This record gives sequence, structure tokens and C-alpha cells, in this order.
Amino acid sequence: MSPHRSRLILVAAAAAALLPGGCAGAPAGGAPPPRAAVSETALRHALGKAYDRNRRALLARDAAAVLALRTADFAVETPDGKVHGAAEMAGFTRDLLARVARWEALSFDLLWVARQGADAAAEVRQHSIRLMRRPEGRIQRVENWVTQRETWTRTRQGWRIRRVDHIREQWVLVDGVPRA
Repeated sequence: MSPHRSRLILVAAAAAALLPGGCAGAPAGGAPPPRAAVSETALRHALGKAYDRNRRALLARDAAAVLALRTADFAVETPDGKVHGAAEMAGFTRDLLARVARWEALSFDLLWVARQGADAAAEVRQHSIRLMRRPEGRIQRVENWVTQRETWTRTRQGWRIRRVDHIREQWVLVDGVPRA
């Protein structure tokens, strides 16, 4: 078997292992997917695992685990153009998780992923339903949806989120009423 043919078989095997359903995603005729498709599939898989860790940490209300998935220079740019740094967002996250009485639903749907040099960008649609404690002790049901771009950086510890921006399509219901 030629070295070229051996390499093609290895690429096809790697792609089959990464695709849900095995080879079901391979092009007709059994040819391996293009190299870019394998790379995007591997990236989607790796980021999917990072989102799973984030989801588990949020559901457990484990602020330390959520914050461990962020880089030291983590920042969020809100639609008004303001940039909120790592320390501010850490406080927000701790406060939010301390007030969650119970999660009813939490999902992250990766709409697309793309490499950007050493980083990766993901367009993510989030949906959550949670029961939140108000400062006076009253419980409110909060449901929200948002679409945003998230930039991830590969570190020695794995993928870490570095930036959230392009926040849009945000809706919030508090006890079934749209937030003003």
C-alpha cells in the first residue's frame, strides 16, 4: 500500500470517529471528507466538550468550575459597546449562581464554529430557565434566550473562553412577562 493511500485511510478513519453516526457523514463513494471538514468537525467536538463542562458547572452552581473555563483576560462586550472585564464578570457569575434556586433547563446550541488563528470562534444560541431568589427572598422564574459569538483559546488545560461579543436576539421573561 502506498504512503499516500495509507494517509487517506487514516484521515477517513479519523473523520469517521469524530462524526456522529460514524461514516454516515462521509461523502458518497467513500472518499474522505476534505481536510477542512475534519478540522471543523474536530473543533466542534472539542468545543462541544467544553460547553458540556460549562453546562455541568452551571447546573451544579459551581462558580469556581465556571470561572476555571475562562482565561485570565476574559471579557464581555455588551450590545451598548461596554467591555466588562474578568473580575467584574466573575462577580456577576458568583452572584447569579448564588441566587439560582433551581435550574429547569439550560442549553447551548453551536450554530457554527471556525478557527481564527490560534483561537476558535463559536456562534452560540443559549436558552435557560431558572428559578431565581430575589434579595427579599421571593422566587421568580426567569427564562432567557440569547445568541452571541464566543472566542475560545486553546491552553495547556484545554479550551478556555476568552471573549463574548456580538450579543443579540436576547429575550427575557420574568414570571412569563417580557422584561422591559
